[in-house]
Amino acid sequence: MDQDTNVNLFQEGLQSYFDALAAINEFQCVVHSRSRQVLEANFGKLGEALHANLERDLITNFVGPTWGSWDGTYAWIAVKLFVRDLGDVYLGLNWRAEDGKPVGLGVVVDFDLWQTQPRVFRPLSQKLRSLAGERMLRPFQRELKIWEPVDPANAVSFGETLDSILKKWIELWSQIPPADYQTPPQDH
Repeated sequence: MDQDTNVNLFQEGLQSYFDALAAINEFQCVVHSRSRQVLEANFGKLGEALHANLERDLITNFVGPTWGSWDGTYAWIAVKLFVRDLGDVYLGLNWRAEDGKPVGLGVVVDFDLWQTQPRVFRPLSQKLRSLAGERMLRPFQRELKIWEPVDPANAVSFGETLDSILKKWIELWSQIPPADYQTPPQDH
């Protein structure tokens, strides 16, 4: 960055940083609130489908990446639900970029199955993918996600789309026997 660009950026930041930060914070609060409403409305059915005793106090707000660690390839605003012996579930908005250019803003429900062993994850992801079809993005590490584009001009569609995706996940998980994804306890 040349000297003039740096000075101009600094001057612009002095004028707009506080207002921009306030707007970002308010936007995150709205996304978190709507995402939490969708999760709460489907909480019991999600627990039944996952054969898990979900705990409401394990729902947290999530924003990623954190300040200073952004590589320009993605951004998240979501609520996160910790599911014991399975992993984390994220519901919210996701932006993706490739080669420094935005390729999509979407509504996403993501299952990060950190507890699942690779020998379990591969067949599980294949089975879920066969049931979900094109709605499911290619698995990344141990993440399985259904992502739908959202129209920024139609703010109402965010909550409706998120609810639809979560209901699809509930339907998918209801078809998977727990033995296909629950890791058996280790002998000591």
